[in-house]
Amino acid sequence: MLRSSGFQADVLPPPDEETIRLGEQYASGRECHPYAILAGELVRLLRSSSPGAEDVFLLPTCTSPCLLRQYGDALRILLLREGLPKMEVWDAASPQIGLLVGTAGLLRLYTGLLATDILYTLAARLAPYQHRRNLFEGLRAAALDSLASAVASKRDIGQPLASAVESLWASPRTGGPGMRPVVGVTGDLYTRINPAGNAGLFRRLEQMGCEVWPSPFFANSALGAFLETRRKVEQGRLVDAASEQLAAFLTTTAGERLTARLRPELRALAVEPSPEELSRLARPYVGPRTHFLIVLTVAKIADFLRRGAAGVISAAGINCVVGTLTASVIPALRADFDGAPVLGLMYGGSEGPGQRIRLETFVHQVQERWRRRPAA
Repeated sequence: MLRSSGFQADVLPPPDEETIRLGEQYASGRECHPYAILAGELVRLLRSSSPGAEDVFLLPTCTSPCLLRQYGDALRILLLREGLPKMEVWDAASPQIGLLVGTAGLLRLYTGLLATDILYTLAARLAPYQHRRNLFEGLRAAALDSLASAVASKRDIGQPLASAVESLWASPRTGGPGMRPVVGVTGDLYTRINPAGNAGLFRRLEQMGCEVWPSPFFANSALGAFLETRRKVEQGRLVDAASEQLAAFLTTTAGERLTARLRPELRALAVEPSPEELSRLARPYVGPRTHFLIVLTVAKIADFLRRGAAGVISAAGINCVVGTLTASVIPALRADFDGAPVLGLMYGGSEGPGQRIRLETFVHQVQERWRRRPAA
């Protein structure tokens, strides 16, 4: 999206063990774990290159009451305190990015992220059944490159997405989604999908014989707009509510056009329920003022279980408010879904033998539940 608006944008290498080591060296341990990883990315960048006067470390943030909003200030303080090379840290939310790229740029960003989510979810569900995993990973990387190129050149992204989905689906494999015990994975926005944040959780589950069904990154956008519109109407802020509704209409329309080219059976594997449906699923477990990030995590646990997952993991970074509050309703969710295995895992200094035993016990329960499922 930034390239489409004339900026040079470089994606940093994926975080790894070095990133985590550097970040934890410069963090106090009281922050939520994703902060340490992102701090490690900034330190590694400054140690491996010499930033120019106009270079910027872009850290997308949010307008939600989340510690993510403090990351930018914390990183700027880190650079001053440790005497690291100077580099501007720009912690930008959607309104600030919109001033830079306009409404059209934000729509390109939305469709690009939605398309990436669809590919990510489908690829995760197909990964355990691949004959040649390296070939499959190459197909996925090429598919993401094609989406990025389409967004950068302002081309329609629908056709590259449809072609990429068909390419992944046609890869040589031993089976398909649902042939192994399915584990849904939700949690905080970073930890639930980032291998560095969740200690390679997806691969560990696959090695133990499971199929992973991830909760996508961007499902929060539509649900957040839906809940915020309703709250602003209740508060009498009708102009703000109308603005939220217009944004929701534009993104929903763009999303429907994007997914219309996918075959129904593939769309069902990767496309999320509507915001109204997610809100309904969470209603028995959360209050009317609960923040949408927690509503989404709780709703996805219920959604996974009602759609056939044999168990669900809520993966969150240590000190994460979303993960902590979600854990408080897990017993009620288990009870409503016939004792289904639901596990809350916290990452960041706790990946020791105890956590491995908890994960192995959970997988055993998942496999037992899978074996007892009705033949239909």
